[in-house]
Amino acid sequence: VAWKQPHALILSSPDGLKHVNPSEVKCPIIALISTNLTGGISSAVKYDVECYLLRPFFKEELDQKLKVLVDRKRWLENLYEANDDFYALMELATLASSTLKPKELLYLIVKKISDIVKVTRCSMISIGVENRRFADVVSSFEDPTITNIQIDLQKYPEIKIGRAPRL
Repeated sequence: VAWKQPHALILSSPDGLKHVNPSEVKCPIIALISTNLTGGISSAVKYDVECYLLRPFFKEELDQKLKVLVDRKRWLENLYEANDDFYALMELATLASSTLKPKELLYLIVKKISDIVKVTRCSMISIGVENRRFADVVSSFEDPTITNIQIDLQKYPEIKIGRAPRL
């Protein structure tokens, strides 16, 4: 059975924070505090809990806190992903300016794309305007010497061909 990452962790007592390392938990933590308010709030602050609720509380209040925390987590994940994409583009731009040899540049780009996408096979192909059934491999990550090999695109349904741009 695959374990799904929870959207949030709700602890019924701040004492539970002693057994949880918030930096290892990959979701927001909400501590519910009912007795010893001062000690409970101190524990929540000490263990860097995103949010706490004082009992008794309204269900709507918990729902709202959960929504805000889950939305913030999703927003931060998207931000980190966009940041990774930005750095990948920066690295590709650096590669593009690192050589004046077209074949070497194409190989470096294919290699970087395979690193980013985390695949073991990656090639760059050129599809002609007139004959869109065949394509030429112009660079391959597996072997930089492989170039100008013609492939039948009907054997590769994963390669989608869009319309050629009009000039």
